[in-house]
Amino acid sequence: MPTMIFYLKNDHSIKGDVMDIYKKDNWINPNILYTFNRTIIEYDMREAGYSLVKEYNLLPKKEMNSLRVMNKDARHVKIGKLQRDLEGFSKDLMNAFADARKGFFEMNHLEESDIISIKKDAIFVTKKCIHEIIGNHVNFRPKNTYTSYIHLDKMLEIYYHPDKTDIKGIGKDNIYKHQDYMVSFINTFCDKMEQENPRNVLTFLRRFADYYKNRDLDVGYYRTFNNRSEFVMAGEEEVMYDQVDATDIWNLDISYNFFNVIVKLFKIPI
Repeated sequence: MPTMIFYLKNDHSIKGDVMDIYKKDNWINPNILYTFNRTIIEYDMREAGYSLVKEYNLLPKKEMNSLRVMNKDARHVKIGKLQRDLEGFSKDLMNAFADARKGFFEMNHLEESDIISIKKDAIFVTKKCIHEIIGNHVNFRPKNTYTSYIHLDKMLEIYYHPDKTDIKGIGKDNIYKHQDYMVSFINTFCDKMEQENPRNVLTFLRRFADYYKNRDLDVGYYRTFNNRSEFVMAGEEEVMYDQVDATDIWNLDISYNFFNVIVKLFKIPI
């Protein structure tokens, strides 16, 4: 294996409260549960694996030459296979990710209070970062901008913009099932939090909660708003289904979304 070159080795070069954060591939700031009418920027590491391989000289020349002539998708697949097959490469790449994040934090003078979350090759911050290039090859480009954020439950996060809402913690295979239902409800809540007075927001929440409890909504609202995204049948044993008929609505256990979404939004100070 070639020798790794790390540009930022002194942990004391960045502020104490972010010294350990940069090492984490997946981290959510426990002190930021929500924020509204505030710019949030996602900085995404462009073609992360390949740029880190080049920046830190992680592979032999033969492998580097092979990657160089591939297209982006082929390189991504090849680097994944090398992590599996080449001893030590996976760990070196993991260290390179951490070191690049550290460089980004240091160059932009980021503190923990500026950082919403880390998603390995993406960093969500509330501060515009002037320095996007780390070393010669690593580019943290601004990918998305949001105006509000809610840390809803454990690894479940809402990143809201009037034109786009991204949900972290529910996979692509399931999030589309919620688009016309709980996602639509959350979009309306965020919009009202940004645009309307507290009385209107509370009235909206109370009416929705009543409709929900009375089972007056489309059955799609009762699909659990988590990565499982299933309907739960009430009973002694928990039984789940991917699809149910509207006539089944009175047989559903509807407590999950009530306590884990609606009640939590009520708890946000308005």
